[in-house]
Amino acid sequence: MTRFQPIIRKQVPIGAFENLLYWGQKIPGLAGYLFYRQLKKKFATRSASAWQKVVNDLGKGDVCIDLGANVGNKTLQLAQTGAEVFAFEPDPIAFARMVTSIGIGKNITLIQKAAWHEAGDLLMTRPKRSDFDLEEASGGSSLVRGGRSRDYSNAFLVEAVDFPNFLEGLDRHIRLIKIDIEGAEWQVLDALLAHPVARRIDCIFVETHEWVNNRSFVPEVLELQRQVETMRRPYVSLFWNHLHN
Repeated sequence: MTRFQPIIRKQVPIGAFENLLYWGQKIPGLAGYLFYRQLKKKFATRSASAWQKVVNDLGKGDVCIDLGANVGNKTLQLAQTGAEVFAFEPDPIAFARMVTSIGIGKNITLIQKAAWHEAGDLLMTRPKRSDFDLEEASGGSSLVRGGRSRDYSNAFLVEAVDFPNFLEGLDRHIRLIKIDIEGAEWQVLDALLAHPVARRIDCIFVETHEWVNNRSFVPEVLELQRQVETMRRPYVSLFWNHLHN
C-alpha cells in the first residue's frame, strides 16, 4: 500500500503583500520580527494539511514519538490511530497528570525523561507566572530558557537521553516525530539530522520558539529551513506551532 508522504517545498513569497513581508523581515529589531512572523504564518497555511494527513494515515505497526508530550493530548491523538507511541515528558507534574489522564496502554510508552543531543542530568525551569499554578506552568518547562522570567525556586534536575542514540537503539522505522520542547529543538534537530538514524524517519513536525530569543533563533530557523528544503527524507515541518496551538 502506498503511504502518504508530504513533500518539502521551497518557501518563497507569493504576491505583493508577501513580498512586502519578506523585505520587511530584514528590518532590524522587533519590527522585522513581526514581519517575519506574519510571513511564516502565510507559509504555514501551505502545509496546513500535512499533519492531519499523516495522522489519518497512521495505523497498527507504525511508530510515533512525542517529544514534549506535556499532559498527553497529542500522544492520545496519535495512539488512537493504533500506532505505537513513545511520549517523552520530563516535568514531573505534567508527567503525573499524563499518567492519570491517558495511562499507559498497550501501544503507549510514557518516558519521564528529556530528549536532548547527549545524555546527562540537566536543570529544568518553569515560567514565573504568579497567576499560574505549577501544573499550568509545567507546559512552559524548558532546559534552555533562562532570565528573570523563569522560576528558579522550583527548578529541578531531569534525566536527559541522547535522542538519536535512543532511536538507534529502538531499531524501528519511525513514521512521525512531534517536537515541542521549549527552545531545545535546535540542539536535538541538529544532532538528529546529522545522524544516520534520520534515514529511518518519515516525518518530523516541530514547534519552534523564535519568540524566546528572536535575534538568535530566527537565523537558526531560516538556516534550518534552507537545509530541510534540500532533503527528500525526512519531511521536516517548522510551521507546526502556527497551525496547532
